[in-house]
Amino acid sequence: DANTICPLCDSPLPLQLSEILARRLDDAITTGTPDPRPGNCLGLVATTQACALVCTRHRFETDLIPKALHSGWKLRVDFKDVERRLKHMKPIFDALIEDYNNAADGPRQRSVFWQKAHKNAVENSSKSQGIAGDLMSFKNVQPGYYGEQGIYVMNETFRRLFSIHPDSTYPLTPEQFAAFVLTPEAGVSLIMEDLEVTREKAIETMYESSSYGVQMFPFDDI
Repeated sequence: DANTICPLCDSPLPLQLSEILARRLDDAITTGTPDPRPGNCLGLVATTQACALVCTRHRFETDLIPKALHSGWKLRVDFKDVERRLKHMKPIFDALIEDYNNAADGPRQRSVFWQKAHKNAVENSSKSQGIAGDLMSFKNVQPGYYGEQGIYVMNETFRRLFSIHPDSTYPLTPEQFAAFVLTPEAGVSLIMEDLEVTREKAIETMYESSSYGVQMFPFDDI
């Protein structure tokens, strides 16, 4: 059945297309030129850009979405509801922000994200480098399967909820504190609720699902 294979590459399509892949296919069909061929009477020729957009997404949905389904990662997210949930989590974030003195066994001491960011900033302050590249790496700035849209919603929610004084986050800036501490803490808290797992398992899941999240919920789909 030609309706079950890609009109561009002739490979089988996922049984259930995401909104993004369906939209990209529609765009390719609208702008492409019919190119019927043996085994694919609905074949198309499209621009290089259209092919790249469709094929990248097609491979992603063929390879990673089955893993997401098996692992319980979200295929659809109501980001307005994410904002609501984050507001209910405000006491968690308040505790991290207000732990100015980094109290023994306080919220920051218990946060692997604060510990990593703080250590990185201290070690690199003497070199006038600020936050070093290893902290800026992909996995440290992604809230797991919530993706780039999740980052956007988290940042907007934090901006509305908090006015963070620079002294309270030193040696990080308030912006760095939000990116490297609050955002991953939010991701972990959401995943713990979603999957009903421990904090340790949620951290593991967040890192494992980051690549999926970026492709499933990219910035350009906001």
